[in-house]
Amino acid sequence: MTKARIDLSGVPKTLLIPLYCRAVESQRPDALVKDERAVDLMNRLDYDFSQVKFSAIDVLFTIMRVREFDRRTRDFLTAHPDGTVVSIGCGLDTRFDRVDNGTVD
Repeated sequence: MTKARIDLSGVPKTLLIPLYCRAVESQRPDALVKDERAVDLMNRLDYDFSQVKFSAIDVLFTIMRVREFDRRTRDFLTAHPDGTVVSIGCGLDTRFDRVDNGTVD
């Protein structure tokens, strides 16, 4: 598989932080969030993620935020199975893959 070369800096570079956190977390046996799409995207990118600096607590807070938004989205879709979910300003978000109930737009 050929990796996609990316060259990001500044604000666009921050799009990689949540993606990276979800991918790393997903590979833990006791993962709080499983996001295989994030793992796949990470594997496709030709980027040195050692350049992205954040602490373990930053990773934990990111994962907890992801988990809470996923829970709230699932709750909404349980109450409104044919609902429409609009995800604004989410960058490299893969929530749809995690919460899709088969009928959501």
